[in-house]
Amino acid sequence: MEKRLLEKAPQPLRDVFLISHDAGLRPDEVLRMRWENVLWKKNLIFIPDGKTENAKRYVPLSERVRELLLTRQATASSPWVFPSKRKKKSHISYFGIAKQFSAIRKEAKIPNGVVLYSARHSFATDMLDRTTGNIVLVGKMLGHSSVTTTQRYLHPEMKGLAELVNERNALRARNQSQ
Repeated sequence: MEKRLLEKAPQPLRDVFLISHDAGLRPDEVLRMRWENVLWKKNLIFIPDGKTENAKRYVPLSERVRELLLTRQATASSPWVFPSKRKKKSHISYFGIAKQFSAIRKEAKIPNGVVLYSARHSFATDMLDRTTGNIVLVGKMLGHSSVTTTQRYLHPEMKGLAELVNERNALRARNQSQ
């Protein structure tokens, strides 16, 4: 679905989606990004404020996001990464991007349940399932004030469970034979 969406997505929707997907940012956090908060040397993006008190945080700057930001910065004339064309001292509105996303979703025949926010959900689920497994760290990256909120993204994978059971049984068998 991601591939179909990205093939059809115009700018800036494509970049907003990729940043949300790679950094776990809420779409509105992506749209409010300022160049001064991209910490190139540290491979981080600083989020100075947001939905919750814990929204102030640092998030990873992936190579894919670095490349797209460098491309955007080459033509930037605003402190905003996604400047508004109508309001000179503001950023693009969430509603315009969400409307674009809905139109592309229909065109790409992607289910209605997939929303722009789904990129953030994918990030969170992937971080929990495939990499860290550290719910506290992932919660901090997402700007959650409670681990309970982060638990929504915890979808334990069934793959590999048989191997774990077999390893446990082999260990018990060895211990019983000693």
